[in-house]
Amino acid sequence: MIKLITGDFGSGKTSALAALIRADVADGKPACLLVPEQQTVLTEQAMADLLPPSAPLTFEVSNFSRLANTVFRRVGGLSYRYAGPAARTLFMWRAM
Repeated sequence: MIKLITGDFGSGKTSALAALIRADVADGKPACLLVPEQQTVLTEQAMADLLPPSAPLTFEVSNFSRLANTVFRRVGGLSYRYAGPAARTLFMWRAM
């Protein structure tokens, strides 16, 4: 289930978010917090201070790149074969 928390500056969004995550971790429910790339490390540190040591079993902080990798791995695996110059030219020609 996706939970969106909105509100003005200082309205308690962070506290509400932490409470929801704590409750999910306590119940053993999987939880994922999606943050921008620049905020990942800071958020991981903040959540490590707020949550019990067992939290990584059910909780993860993810950014958009990590989320894409997770989806690719679950759906069909990652592939690092990139199109070469000839293939790119053919794709562009076909698109036009």
